[in-house]
Amino acid sequence: LKGPTRITIHAGDVGYADDAFYHALDPCNGEFCYEAVYDKYMGWIENVTESKPYMVGPGNHEAECHSPNCIADAGHKEALRNFSAFNTRWAMPAPESKG
Repeated sequence: LKGPTRITIHAGDVGYADDAFYHALDPCNGEFCYEAVYDKYMGWIENVTESKPYMVGPGNHEAECHSPNCIADAGHKEALRNFSAFNTRWAMPAPESKG
């Protein structure tokens, strides 16, 4: 992504934070850690987003929870339905993004 591209358009499912338990190296050790996984992804892409436009759109993983923790605790599932994690991190278009 740092190569010759001038813009990156990410069409949803940013970081797949809701299903971190599927990842080979589960950073959550079975716990619900949606925000921590999302933050880790944000750090991972920072070298791209600091130098060129990075436009995103929400996907189903921003509004649904596929974690077993969401099945066990409806509060976790409901907390993701309003896109709050997505909206907190991405302001597009908005004055902050000059869009």
